[in-house]
Amino acid sequence: MQREVDLVRRAEIGRERRARTRSAIIQAAIEVIAEKGEESVTTQDFMDRAGVSRGTFYNYFDAKTSVLSAIADDLMDSLNAQIIEESQDIENADERLAWILHRVLERADRDPTWANALLVAVWRNAPNIVGETTMGYLLADLNLGRDQGLFSVMDDTVSASIIFGSMMFGMRAVLDQQYGVEQRRQLVSQILVALGAQQRRAEIVSESIHKRCQAAMANFTSEY
Repeated sequence: MQREVDLVRRAEIGRERRARTRSAIIQAAIEVIAEKGEESVTTQDFMDRAGVSRGTFYNYFDAKTSVLSAIADDLMDSLNAQIIEESQDIENADERLAWILHRVLERADRDPTWANALLVAVWRNAPNIVGETTMGYLLADLNLGRDQGLFSVMDDTVSASIIFGSMMFGMRAVLDQQYGVEQRRQLVSQILVALGAQQRRAEIVSESIHKRCQAAMANFTSEY
């Protein structure tokens, strides 16, 4: 019995170690890309920054593109967990989507390193822009919006293209300081309209959700 417990614990330790190593490589890649730009970095740069051997690196990733894919998933998953908790009481799909979009744009404004890394990873990972977790949340809200009569675009691929294409442009504009608060509100409302929402409702939803987002961030800042 004791041997079985030891073996189980040993397996748990191994999984924890692998998770830490994988996370270290991803974080190293984010830092290197932020410093040098994606075009000039190599997998060797990732290995050097993470302090891992070539063999260790290839136990987790088979190419630079797979690291970029992991970055996109990791960066969005970390934000997704917070977004989901914050939006549990929001019942209408257009308001839920507006919350996600405003939170992403707000994060881009507050954390340029995060935004730059995500833009690089998403761009290079196209057409599989984000991982299954993020896409699953998005499709669930899109389907809910259709059921509620709020969205009319029925094709998931088209809907995702509208959202991600617009948001990539918006994040870049935020990083380049071309988008202020008003432009962000307009972008979110027009994404909703492109999905089939009524213009006036989209404007009201974007405005109200933006205010809620600002209030939430103010509370977060005061607590920490």
